[in-house]
Amino acid sequence: MKKRLSLLTVLFVVLSALAPVGTAHAKGGDGPDDDGPLCWLLAWGCDDEDEDDDDGVVTTQPAYLIQGVAVDGNGKGVDNVAVQALDASTGKPVATALTYASARRTGPQHGYFYLWVDRGVYDVVLVKRGYDATFLSDVSVRSAKPVSLGELRLDLRDWPTSTVAEVLDPVVAPRQSVVVSVAVDSKRAKVTGGRVVVLDGGKVLATQRLARTDQGVATLDLGRLPRGTHKLSVEYRGVDGLKSSKAKTLKVVVAKPGAGRR
Repeated sequence: MKKRLSLLTVLFVVLSALAPVGTAHAKGGDGPDDDGPLCWLLAWGCDDEDEDDDDGVVTTQPAYLIQGVAVDGNGKGVDNVAVQALDASTGKPVATALTYASARRTGPQHGYFYLWVDRGVYDVVLVKRGYDATFLSDVSVRSAKPVSLGELRLDLRDWPTSTVAEVLDPVVAPRQSVVVSVAVDSKRAKVTGGRVVVLDGGKVLATQRLARTDQGVATLDLGRLPRGTHKLSVEYRGVDGLKSSKAKTLKVVVAKPGAGRR
């Protein structure tokens, strides 16, 4: 009996020695630090975590880390930015992530991202609709210490638009509504938001928000206008990435039918 137990013990030790070992341990959550991913980047607001917190899960993910924060022109973190690490020699993507708001004890931190990669040299690209792309070349990853890129600025794209408007009936009776159709376009991007405003002098007659499904087209009912000649201004008040624009002045006459005739 003692001999049998001894053989089982030896077999267990041999099998344990042959078991595969991963390249990195995954702690609770997918990020590099549960207490706040920015602690490596900013070097504050973190707990000193020991192996006691390790849940024992072993993975084969790459062991080297690139991290940073995407910010706008005012230094405010920007979430949902697509970030890619490209192999600098081939241009092929090797890691992809989205910036996000991480819950930290000191409050939410927006715009953070991290990319797990192998040792090497990478180009890092940040892309978000309405912003110019940001590109960093030759980011070298050589040691186990995280490569922190700091704050990476994204500049709002400012593409021009054009607005065309017309009155469905330029001469109406006093009790007839005035209806204006408007089309906003841009050669560089789709018009997916913003507001269209119609003014009579300094008075706002109507305003309408453009939805993505509107494709830049809107029809505004101005209701009844006082008798006389009106010169209407139609403005598109832009959205992030698209400039405002203004249509040519529209002329509308409100008069009784046959007025001025003898």
